[in-house]
Amino acid sequence: AMSDLEDNSNTFVSFLERIANVFNFADGSATLLVWTTFGFASLALSMAAYLWFLLDGEGRWSCGILGGVACVLASQAGPATEAQEEDEEEDPFQTMTYVNQMMSCVPDD
Repeated sequence: AMSDLEDNSNTFVSFLERIANVFNFADGSATLLVWTTFGFASLALSMAAYLWFLLDGEGRWSCGILGGVACVLASQAGPATEAQEEDEEEDPFQTMTYVNQMMSCVPDD
């Protein structure tokens, strides 16, 4: 139990340090990659919003379509099974572990 606590604490602290280092220019190449990705994402979202405004400026069709899709998706979401709940409770830091592995190029010191 104590080794699990130590592993989880190490994972959490390493995750936080890597995220902080990406945004404070501790690693130039990783920071450049993140800010470039943010730039492209904001450009893509701006272009999508502009095209949406051109195609349906008043929102008559798009709001109806999006509302219908949301209703259908909400009605299809079923309750979680017991197997899914057991998997989720097994390792709450699993996502952070995967992020730490993917961001191994960013220093965590």
